Amino acid sequence: IESKDTNLLITDLFEKLLNEYQQNLPYAQRIIRSYIVALLFTLQRIHSERKPLNGSSKNIGLIKEFDRLVNEHFLTHRSVKDYAKMLHITPNHLNAVCTKVYGHSAGEHIRNRVMVEAKRLLVNMPGVTVAEIAYQLNFDDNAYFSRFFKKYAGETPEKFRKRRLSKEQI
Repeated sequence: IESKDTNLLITDLFEKLLNEYQQNLPYAQRIIRSYIVALLFTLQRIHSERKPLNGSSKNIGLIKEFDRLVNEHFLTHRSVKDYAKMLHITPNHLNAVCTKVYGHSAGEHIRNRVMVEAKRLLVNMPGVTVAEIAYQLNFDDNAYFSRFFKKYAGETPEKFRKRRLSKEQI
């Protein structure tokens, strides 16, 4: 499975799971269970297709620390260079390890974390403007945030919010 296809599949499953959880309709628990099973099998498939890592325990430790740092600092640090410096390695080495483990670059991993947070805020804070969300995500310019979001989500923040909120009302 291609990395982008895998990311889209996993994101789609998580969005469906979250949507089902928020709606709390009849049979929701069974549907949620099904999405979790599908997610687990998808992750198992990805894991089985991955090539074993060289020095894997060292790489896994590095990736765990990178994940922790990204979750802690993604609002203020968006460059691979920043994280490489925190980890005392070169940006090239960080990218190489991320590509081996995740199937995508460190920069893409950081952007994905920003996108998850942006989507979460857009859906869970419908009364907050896109400009305010851009500010919360530490974007200096609302227009830049909108371009960033559209580039990586394929639609504007406004369209994403409208689509997700209309799904929740069905």
